[in-house]
Amino acid sequence: MSPIPKYSLSEIEFETEIREAKGASTEDAGLKILADISKISKKQIFVIERPSPSSVGEFDAICCTDSGIIIVELKRYGGCFWPFDILDEQACIQTSRQDKWIPNPSFRLSQKTKKLIQECLNDEGWLRVKRIFSGNIPIYNVVCYGPSTSFDKVPDNDGKNYICNTRNLKKTIWDIFTSKAAVVGAGAQMASMVSTWVQWGVLTTNQKGFLRCSISKISSSHWDASAWGLQSIQSDGKYLSLAYENGRKAKLPFDGEVWIKAYVERMERTVQIDIGYRFRWRIKGR
Repeated sequence: MSPIPKYSLSEIEFETEIREAKGASTEDAGLKILADISKISKKQIFVIERPSPSSVGEFDAICCTDSGIIIVELKRYGGCFWPFDILDEQACIQTSRQDKWIPNPSFRLSQKTKKLIQECLNDEGWLRVKRIFSGNIPIYNVVCYGPSTSFDKVPDNDGKNYICNTRNLKKTIWDIFTSKAAVVGAGAQMASMVSTWVQWGVLTTNQKGFLRCSISKISSSHWDASAWGLQSIQSDGKYLSLAYENGRKAKLPFDGEVWIKAYVERMERTVQIDIGYRFRWRIKGR
């Protein structure tokens, strides 16, 4: 079997389109709203941003609460959706130029959640949580659209799948959390397990655009640094400055290796950032 090819960051195409930048802006706005919800919830809602269970792929955010898990997908489309049912496979959106059919984000998120349940929630830690919820962890899917998206008629939620926009995202999360039966301490227990999953962030350089990726390895001539719990890493070409979620910071000479995982040619690939490269990667915003 031939070895899997590895790539250099200089070979990768960054996201540079205006629509891609607007989509990223909507994600950042939604993640900020979720962070505020977590802050004011007094440890009742724990938000893990951009987690990526390896076999499932990236989620924009997972909210772990005593009422269950709320998975949030953040989307932005410049147009108006024609009426559709919340779990239709396709939906039609009217733009300034044409009507086009696209994969329904609610249906896609529902399918992704089913894969998450089947492939990632079966170890002993998750089985203990399932028992306290009488066998099944309640999971709710929320697709949140940006301000440029409108609907002829917003589809009715079915008790498990919801649609909202950034203006009422906070209310939607609170309504789900407060209207369901809660198990005290379940949210914190689930958050501790979700936080062990790889988190994706956004990488920028001195070139135009950005790249969505996760950090997989950091090393220097002095020691290796863990990518677990990493919230940001920045390079001025000579040093790597790292910041972790617990407030810990570290600084390493950039004379070793930094490896990321990114989608290249529609596949997740290992990519090396060359020594001396100036870049910034962080989970929260760009």
